[in-house]
Order: sequence, then structure tokens, then C-alpha cells
Amino acid sequence: MSAALDPVDWLLFSLSRAFRSPLSVFVQIQGCVICLTLAIGWAFAAYVRNREINRMKDAMKCGNSFAFLCHDINELEHTNQVNLPRVTVVMPLKGFGEHNLHNWKSQITSLYGGPLEFLFVVESTEDPAYHAVSRLIRDFKVY
Repeated sequence: MSAALDPVDWLLFSLSRAFRSPLSVFVQIQGCVICLTLAIGWAFAAYVRNREINRMKDAMKCGNSFAFLCHDINELEHTNQVNLPRVTVVMPLKGFGEHNLHNWKSQITSLYGGPLEFLFVVESTEDPAYHAVSRLIRDFKVY
């Protein structure tokens, strides 16, 4: 055995002296508390996620194929949706592209159950979108 310290032993000895200061102990404790808090949060999130997944699976077994959307399938009935708030959709239009008409149709055939209003805004009557949306409104006109 040599009386002199090996370089690795000397390094470890110096580091242990350096990490004994009150500031370094505080930083170490703070790091441990942060890691512990994150671990507890992660475990709680996993618990909640598993509980919700099991609830959805049970509801699907009982016949609610929309369990991923709502807890009670009866909430999706039209009579419940009538009480939804009025919604106005403002759609600014400019020009006319390949898929615009299809996109506009999919917007106005929304499955929202409450009162729904669409405002199509064009720059002028010369805009190509004006003629296309005029035809669309004529086709979907509700009397």
C-alpha cells in the first residue's frame, strides 16, 4: 500500500470536501425535491390516465361506442344539443381554389346541435369566391 493517494482517490476526496458546503447541500436537496415532485406528478398522471381508459372500456362494453367523447351517450341526443349556445362562424374568403368548395360544404354541414350561423366575407362581387359561395348558399338555402 502506498502512502500517497492515487489521483482518482485524491479527486474523490477533493470533491467530497467541495460538496459539503451549505450551498452545495442546498442545491442537492433542491434537486432531489424537484425530482421527487416530478416523479409523484408522473405517477398521478399515469393513475388518472389508466382510470379513464378503464372507464372508457367499461362504457364501450355497455354499448356506449362514443365513450371517448362523453361519459353519457344520452348527452349526444339532439334534444340535449338544442340547449347549446348560439355560434356564429365568420369565414373570410378570397379566390377560389381546387378544394375550397368541398371545405366550405364540410363547414356548413357541421354536426353542431345548437343554433348555427355562417358569415361568408368576400372582398368584392368580382372575387371568384363570391360566385362559388353564392351557388353554395343557394344549394343549402334553409327556408
